[in-house]
Amino acid sequence: MTVKKLAAAVGGADSMVREQSVEAQAFNIGVAENALEAETRYRILIEQIPAVVFLAFLDHGVNETYISPQIETLLGYSPKEWPNDPARWYRRIHPEDRKRWSVEGAEMLLTGKPLRSVYRMLAHDDRVVWFQCEARMARRPDGRPWFIHGVAFDVTELRMEIAEHKLIERERAGLLAREQEARAAAETASRLKDEFLASVSHELRAPLTAILGWAEMLRSGTLDAAVADRALLSIERNAQAQARLVDDLLDASRIIAGKLRLNLLPVELVSVVESAVDMARPAVEAKQLRLKLALEPWVGPFTGDPDRLKQIVWNLLSNAIKFTPAGGSIEVRLERLGDKALITVSDTGHGISPEFLPYVFDRFIQSDGSINRIYGGLGLGLAIVKHLVESHGGTVNAFSPGKDKGAEFTVILPLAIPRNEPQMTNAPAAPTTPIDIQPPPRSGPLAGVRLLLVDDNADARDVLGAILRQGGAEVLVTASAAEAMGLLRQWRPDILISDIGMPEEDGYSLIRRVRSLPPGQGGLVSAIALTAYAGGQDRRRALEAGYQAHLAKPVESSALVSMVASFIA
Repeated sequence: MTVKKLAAAVGGADSMVREQSVEAQAFNIGVAENALEAETRYRILIEQIPAVVFLAFLDHGVNETYISPQIETLLGYSPKEWPNDPARWYRRIHPEDRKRWSVEGAEMLLTGKPLRSVYRMLAHDDRVVWFQCEARMARRPDGRPWFIHGVAFDVTELRMEIAEHKLIERERAGLLAREQEARAAAETASRLKDEFLASVSHELRAPLTAILGWAEMLRSGTLDAAVADRALLSIERNAQAQARLVDDLLDASRIIAGKLRLNLLPVELVSVVESAVDMARPAVEAKQLRLKLALEPWVGPFTGDPDRLKQIVWNLLSNAIKFTPAGGSIEVRLERLGDKALITVSDTGHGISPEFLPYVFDRFIQSDGSINRIYGGLGLGLAIVKHLVESHGGTVNAFSPGKDKGAEFTVILPLAIPRNEPQMTNAPAAPTTPIDIQPPPRSGPLAGVRLLLVDDNADARDVLGAILRQGGAEVLVTASAAEAMGLLRQWRPDILISDIGMPEEDGYSLIRRVRSLPPGQGGLVSAIALTAYAGGQDRRRALEAGYQAHLAKPVESSALVSMVASFIA
């Protein structure tokens, strides 16, 4: 090829190269323009999102981070101000959330698991902003971490609403709990009121049975001298018991109303204690208890209400007598401790359970409020003692090692002028009598009728038995349901008359046991409930249990005889 041709060829090739270079440049410019246009579109799109969009490269030496402008709206930083240094923005995480965030971030880096977290950030002005962050990690083709990208939403208002909702829920739960407590307290108060009213009815009606029964018998003029004397003693004893119950109720009413007053006088405490002990001696002797006295003759000057002070000691003694079995012992002590007088009444009786000990001085509360409780009373005596002692400026305490281990009550009175107000007492329990069989009169509306009478109250058994025998019936009396079951099988009475509120086993249990017997063993015997539980509900319960009739104490002798006669007819 000639030089001229070579030159021409080179010139043509050069022209081609130039043309191709221009085309390549144009292509590259177009690609760049398209990329810039796409980036612009993406930026416009990202900046419209009401959240922080971020991207952070993880390559060594690369500290490039993109963060959307929403960072300024939410945290007060411009995208340029937001630190690229991880340590700096890490410090903007709330101190309480940093450790948790670090664990979650490390888990994402190590496992590639997406990060989903809610944490707090500190704004430029140190406001606390709650973020909900969703982030992922991208890897290079060789598996090395490349960059993290994600989005963070401001959920502060939502968190506030949740917190407020939780607060409302807690308040609602608290209100519900208080309402339930109030309802439980109201139900307890209602139950205690019902139990107390039932006890009042029983304790008032039981003495009336003996009083009215014997009064009718005396009026009939058919009693011999010995039985008439016994009747008068029974009437007197039950009238006194009823008077004490009424006094207790009136004292309790005055205490609740704040109208119980003291008649303050100079008194000798030893004479007060001796007087109360003398009042209690007949009951002590009747129950064959040992009574020990240890009284300092002079403990110092004291000003108080002599009658109410005597009531304090009498109530404590009555309580000890009631709960101490025959053969047990009671001790009364009076001594001086510095500028105070100490009165102690201790016994070897049934004691007080640890569960009931904190409530022993509460009004209307008894350790056993059931109808088959062994001991009577209204549950007012110790409450009255507490009020009277405190009205004299003193304190009273109860101690007991536990059930069947005795109890001790201590009264501490300041040897100085005390002040206002008092309370009430418990009635002593009536003794029981053994099984008693007497031949019936030869005539009367109940002639030839065999009656089994069950009642734990000795006076009630005595007068009811006399009424029924005078009507012509053959009467067998017993004090307990257990004895009645044995006698029912052996003696086969025509009619069973039973009290309801009895110790160990009540009248409801007795009639259920009777009705479970075969007819040949007395299971179909006619039965009358004769009880001081006199309400409509008590009547329904007695009939449902298996009695054919319900009579309320006190009962007139004519009504009792008529009821029995109607059964025979």
